[in-house]
Amino acid sequence: MISPGLPLSRALVAPINRLAGGLRKAGGQVIWINHANVATASGSDWSGFFDRFVAADVRQRTIESLAPGREGQQVWAGLDVHAQDLHIIKNRYSALIPGSSSLERVLRSLGLETVLIAGTKTNVCCESTAGPVPRLRPHRGDVRGNQGGRAHDFGHGFD
Repeated sequence: MISPGLPLSRALVAPINRLAGGLRKAGGQVIWINHANVATASGSDWSGFFDRFVAADVRQRTIESLAPGREGQQVWAGLDVHAQDLHIIKNRYSALIPGSSSLERVLRSLGLETVLIAGTKTNVCCESTAGPVPRLRPHRGDVRGNQGGRAHDFGHGFD
């Protein structure tokens, strides 16, 4: 999550671009993953989270802000996205827990065995995505810590 409201996150753009560029140069596949949630009649496709952790007075606005296609759900303009890069939407912190995204299916279909994970919230989305990697044998994962920050670093109020 890189946004005008999170200025420290923008410092991660150059390291992430270097990692993506090096991966492409080595013949790897870059996959950009964004988070989005869909509003439902009962609230959201992740009501277990929104109902417990998002205050009632901002819940609907928060769900709407996470809708697919909204400005905050796009790859940040400063990131070096190429036409051959893939884009995946996830609806949970982890892109690899069952039902959260198509990432596991994409990795298997491409025969990718090594996964490098970088992002702005290393201790939230990145680590929760890396956690399931060992069960995907023969996949190997690495969270690129110097390309990520912790949620606490960006003023999210949790660590």
